Amino acid sequence: QASPPCAPLTSLPAPIETLLHPECIPAMGSGAIALEDAKRAVLNWNNLFVVALWISQACMSVSHKRVSIVMKESPFVLTILQPVWIAVAFGIVWAVMCCQGHEEESAEEESVASNSSDEESNSDDSGKEVSSKPSFRVWHSAVTGLLFTTYNFLGYSGARGKLVSGPLILLLQQTVIPLTMLFSVCFLGRRYFCTHFLSCLSIVAGILVSFIGKEWTAKSAGAVCLLLAQAFPGALSTVFMEYSLQRSHVSFWKLWTLINIFEVVALPPVWVASVPLQGLTFAQSPQNLADGFQCLFLGQGSALGAGDEDCAKLAYLYPIFVFALIATKTLQAVVIAKFSSGLLWVVAAAAVPLASGAFTVPWIMGPEDVRPPLSGWIWLGTVLVVAGMVLFRVKDAVK
Repeated sequence: QASPPCAPLTSLPAPIETLLHPECIPAMGSGAIALEDAKRAVLNWNNLFVVALWISQACMSVSHKRVSIVMKESPFVLTILQPVWIAVAFGIVWAVMCCQGHEEESAEEESVASNSSDEESNSDDSGKEVSSKPSFRVWHSAVTGLLFTTYNFLGYSGARGKLVSGPLILLLQQTVIPLTMLFSVCFLGRRYFCTHFLSCLSIVAGILVSFIGKEWTAKSAGAVCLLLAQAFPGALSTVFMEYSLQRSHVSFWKLWTLINIFEVVALPPVWVASVPLQGLTFAQSPQNLADGFQCLFLGQGSALGAGDEDCAKLAYLYPIFVFALIATKTLQAVVIAKFSSGLLWVVAAAAVPLASGAFTVPWIMGPEDVRPPLSGWIWLGTVLVVAGMVLFRVKDAVK
């Protein structure tokens, strides 16, 4: 005997079993279904990671700007240290997990997948897939590390000093969202919908609006170009991470550790490119790096860099930044693994109004670095960027 037209679906929770049955939709009304779907989406515990990333991203943006103001003459010092802290923090966790045996199963699966792949390539008549996921490739981490190193240096160079305001930096960094969409289509085969393209248009419009009414010098225009160029390695690196986390046998603790180790390895070529960008000669660069480390760790200024008073502030500003950095990177990996690399940058866009408001608070930025109340154009740009974020989340992309 056939089931009743509105028979319960065994795969759904009891209260909404009959509500979501296709034959019951006309009778029950689409409004109730939409409300139930929205309720389930909001109450999903995975959203806690998104909210935590939103807060930590805002904290990192503000502390990043404050540190960059002091270290304006030595941005490459910050580029050197960032992957070191993350590699140490994630490496410790990865080592603990290995000692406790939590990675034994994953390692065994990696070995099986790798061996099976080698046997398959040596056999002429083998056409069967051995593993549901491809094995992890270390060179993915090497490429991602190089991209992240380039991304970090461009960000520190563009944000240094007071050439570009903190709120405008946050808006400029959102150009990474449409680029991430483009690279996801090219490398991951993801398909986007009209709402995603409207989201990109809204974000780009918000960035363009924020330029209205500003006076530019050659240095500030150059800093803006560096921040815009930062979006290319940033988008590519997160797409590579998404591929590794979702389609390979690897934990994000291991992946982040390897990526940051390769970030350190990639420092020499990035340093070669950084010297002319800073307006230095290669003979002046060693002294510039020494002055930067001295300011950061000893609190002592130099003739060409920050003064002693400014360097002393780094004793508490830099640890705050490192803590926010590690928290943000941890949550970024979780969001990429559970959702997508596109959502990662959307959450960064959502942090724009939170961080923009913080830039105008004296006790957060300090009396000498606090920004005046944000202009109407900046607020309009912020609204358009956040509206783009909301549009991006209306419908999920198809893999």
